[in-house]
Amino acid sequence: MKIAMGVIVVLLVVALLAPVAINQISSTDTATWDADVVTFWNILPLLGILGIGLFFIYKAVRGFGETD
Repeated sequence: MKIAMGVIVVLLVVALLAPVAINQISSTDTATWDADVVTFWNILPLLGILGIGLFFIYKAVRGFGETD
C-alpha cells in the first residue's frame, strides 16, 4: 500500500510540474550562448529520458520492493 501511495503522489507532482518545466525549457532564449552550450541544451531532454529509462531498467533488475 505504501508503494501505491508513493507512486500516486509522484505521478501527481510530475503531472503538475512537467508542463511548467517544458514551457520554461522551450521558451529559453539561447541567442547569446556559445554554440557548444546550445548543442548541450538541445540534447538535454534526450539525456533526461535516457536517465529515466536507465533508472527503470535498474529498478526492474534490482526489484521495485527492495531498498538500496
